[in-house]
Amino acid sequence: TPDAERKHRVNCLIRYADSSVLLEEPIINRASKLKEIGFGAYDAVHLACAEHCDADVFLTTDDKLLRLARENSRQFKIKVYNPLIWLKEVIENEYRNYDS
Repeated sequence: TPDAERKHRVNCLIRYADSSVLLEEPIINRASKLKEIGFGAYDAVHLACAEHCDADVFLTTDDKLLRLARENSRQFKIKVYNPLIWLKEVIENEYRNYDS
């Protein structure tokens, strides 16, 4: 990314990654299908990679991506959430489990 501060923040986050994904044919094919339903190329690849790795959740603040994912939720193997909503649900579930 051309923005130096943003690049620095991304590089800091990368340190926490515990795996990497090679773009193989099944991922590229899945990304192509996601593009057909309206996702941008980068979003489609990111979502396809997350599905391929069996991610529990895909977090994004991109309203368009969230809307498309919600409208097409039956076509996804993962859940797509806004990070704040996801965190709120996680905390509420932990609280409920703690009270039990």
